[in-house]
Amino acid sequence: MAGPDADPDRDGRSNLSEYAFLGDPLVADPEDWFEVSIVTVDGEDYAALTFPYEARARDLNYRLESSGDLESWSGEWGLRLTEDGEFHHNRELVVAKPRDRGYPAYVVRGKQPVSDARHSFLRVAVTRER
Repeated sequence: MAGPDADPDRDGRSNLSEYAFLGDPLVADPEDWFEVSIVTVDGEDYAALTFPYEARARDLNYRLESSGDLESWSGEWGLRLTEDGEFHHNRELVVAKPRDRGYPAYVVRGKQPVSDARHSFLRVAVTRER
C-alpha cells in the first residue's frame, strides 16, 4: 500500500503521519506520539502538546489547531522547515524544544488559557507540499 493516505501496518496512522511524526509505516506503533500537558506561562495555564517532528523534511507544514467542540477547528499557528533546517513559527506559542527525548520534538500551547474555555482541544495537522 502506497500513497500518503495509505496505512500498510494498519495502526490507524497514514503514511503521511508516520513520516511527519517519526513513525515506521511498516510497523504498528504501540504508543501515542503526542503528550498532553498543562503549561503555565505568565501565571496562566494553557493546554499543551509535545510532539515529534521530522527535522529533515522540507516538504511538510505542521499546523496547530484548536477547538472548543471537536467540530470546528481554527489554526493557531503553523510550522515550516526552511532550507537552513530551522522552523519558522509563532514563537509565542512554542513553549519548549526538548532535546532529551532522543528525537526532535516541540512543546506547543494553545492561545487561550484553560480558565477561559469550557473545553479546549488541540491537534496538529500536517500537509505535504508537492
